[in-house]
Amino acid sequence: MTSPRLDDTMPRPREISRRRVIQATAWSVPIIAAAAALPLAAASGTMVLSVTSGDVAPGTLSVRFEGVSPGDAVPLGISVADASGPVTDGLVSSLTGAGGIAEWSPDNEGTVTPSGLGTSVVNGAATLILNALGTYGTFSVTVVVGAQSWVLSITIAA
Repeated sequence: MTSPRLDDTMPRPREISRRRVIQATAWSVPIIAAAAALPLAAASGTMVLSVTSGDVAPGTLSVRFEGVSPGDAVPLGISVADASGPVTDGLVSSLTGAGGIAEWSPDNEGTVTPSGLGTSVVNGAATLILNALGTYGTFSVTVVVGAQSWVLSITIAA
């Protein structure tokens, strides 16, 4: 009887092919790019928007205004801040799906155009005035400050 040679019983070392190196590199590129972008995003001053009027659902940008009658002015108060404090940039907002429910008030301290409402943010706060049109329901308000935007869900109810 012959004894097995040591070479036959030991597992062979795995060789790394060029193809495996290229695959590993391709998978790592997005991870490295994302990691490199994190400090840049942190330094860019990410802003936080808070709604300061109406019944705000906790942890969301959903707001409900109860007891509204047709023709009422509905003040949508917001505040905007970044890591350094209140933001004072200009603000542009637009309505989506608000037909028959609400429109921008021409009395708002801003400029109403067909594409939306432009106004200023003073000490981190702005009030967007909506006119209730008589149909009740939910619509969206998109708010843009600088390069950042938020979509608010607004419900107007009787």
